[in-house]
Amino acid sequence: MNRSFFAPLALVAALALPTQTGCGGGLRVRQIDAAQEKPANVLLFFRVNAGTDGVPGLQESAFTVKEDDHVVGPGVDRVIVNPDLRGAQATMVLVDLGGRPSAEDLEAMAGAVGALVERIGAGRRVGLYAIDGAEQPLALAPFGASLDALKGAVSRIPSYKTRDPSLDLNGGYISALRTLKQATPPSNGPRIANLVLLARGPDRASRFDLRAVSAELKKMDIDVSRFAVGFGPDAATAKLDTFADSAPVLAPTTDALRDAAVHVAEAIDDRGRSFYLLSYCTVARGGEHKVKLEVSRERPTEKGKPEVQTGSLQYSFRADGFGPGCTPNVPDGWKSEPPPGTVLRTSKEVQLDRARGGSKPSLAGAIPR
Repeated sequence: MNRSFFAPLALVAALALPTQTGCGGGLRVRQIDAAQEKPANVLLFFRVNAGTDGVPGLQESAFTVKEDDHVVGPGVDRVIVNPDLRGAQATMVLVDLGGRPSAEDLEAMAGAVGALVERIGAGRRVGLYAIDGAEQPLALAPFGASLDALKGAVSRIPSYKTRDPSLDLNGGYISALRTLKQATPPSNGPRIANLVLLARGPDRASRFDLRAVSAELKKMDIDVSRFAVGFGPDAATAKLDTFADSAPVLAPTTDALRDAAVHVAEAIDDRGRSFYLLSYCTVARGGEHKVKLEVSRERPTEKGKPEVQTGSLQYSFRADGFGPGCTPNVPDGWKSEPPPGTVLRTSKEVQLDRARGGSKPSLAGAIPR
């Protein structure tokens, strides 16, 4: 059973039942958390991916919701929102400056980090940290730094003085995970984060092994996406798979390194817009029930022909003691504007929702792994 993201809801932890995540038709629909609350509210927070890329801006027509095989159609009893959570993400950029990097290596790393920061730094929670042989990463620009401060930190990378010529990649990464968790405190909204590693080689300090890194990951109670980019001749020996959710990128040249950093920035941007919240009023008044969420989208293939991608998610809940009086409102902390041009609710539905008012389930706590 997942630890609930919806901690204040009275019935969540006791009544949440196993879930299934589906990705059979090209889309991966991953549950982040779910909850239910009297009088009859059911909430499901999820993310949609195609491969490793987030899928933002899906329209209302892309979703089919079924409870016990009965369709829960769009209307006043069902709301699906696609909040723009790009600004809610905390992103740590961890730069390998260990060993004795050449001037060319330092310039290359600075260029890549600069390109990444330029795209995700404005108005976002970004921290820039360096690792070398020292026991703790060095904060070049801590979380909360302005964009100008981040750019200033990037400009100083070429003149970086290594504190210890070894490389504590594993230990530095463990410390980075802990710092990232601290930078994403509990709130009324989602706790989502990203960790980007730019590495030049393998761990040399041997303070921790890869099993310790994996063990620390299992302790994370926030939703973290991890990216790893290797640069230089020693990067292939660094076993970077442990540090990334998908295959790490090996960049053999300065231009390839910068392009990889730009791609990571774009992936982080899309990720912040690929979260969705389903809130609906169930007619169940007791017992166990199953919700199936189906997602589909049509997109052109390389040959120009349309292709339909699908995915699904199943969730079970209990409705003991449920009754009338439910309104499927969006809880506080989730009312950010969706990306431009995205309309998930009709104006009539919005007006009805505002007119009806009603109780609003609150979201707080930690997103599970």
